[in-house]
Amino acid sequence: MNTLTGVERFVSFPPPAMIASPPRAISILVASRCYQDGRKNEQWLLDFILQFPPAMIQINIIGEGWGQYIVNLEQLGFKIDYYNEFNRDTYTELLKKSDYLLVTGFDEGALSTLDAILYDTIPIVTAQGYHLEQNAEMLFFASYEQLINIAKKLLRELNEKEAISLAMTDWDGFAKKHIDFWKTLVA
Repeated sequence: MNTLTGVERFVSFPPPAMIASPPRAISILVASRCYQDGRKNEQWLLDFILQFPPAMIQINIIGEGWGQYIVNLEQLGFKIDYYNEFNRDTYTELLKKSDYLLVTGFDEGALSTLDAILYDTIPIVTAQGYHLEQNAEMLFFASYEQLINIAKKLLRELNEKEAISLAMTDWDGFAKKHIDFWKTLVA
């Protein structure tokens, strides 16, 4: 006997959440100039971004020289907030609202990595330089393939979160559970 209801059989399927919200896009910050000679591996950065459907990523860029890349990405449907000139207040606000900082240049480390750590923004950085000595969560890569694998991992995580969200708001599935239950009782 069920102690809650006082009857032998008690059916209860927890109802789904009332509000279905769209999955939250991840926010990537690029805080670097874009150079003509490609020293910051700009194409790697673009290939990283292209691993995501446009609706699943918000791109924030602060630094000169990204104009044509931005035009191309926007034509593909990506949402980009672009600041051509560096401004400390804007930079700080972008760090606060970004999930990740993406640095693709193979130099001795980027100062923005340290700034990101202070604002709980996870750096995605090359596996070299002084940022290796920091005691914080970072995603490291040493090759193009490793960088793309990081993007694929983040996309998988986003898709898993979206699946959980959809399951929590699945009224059709909720109704089907009830129909299936009553069909088995009637049979």
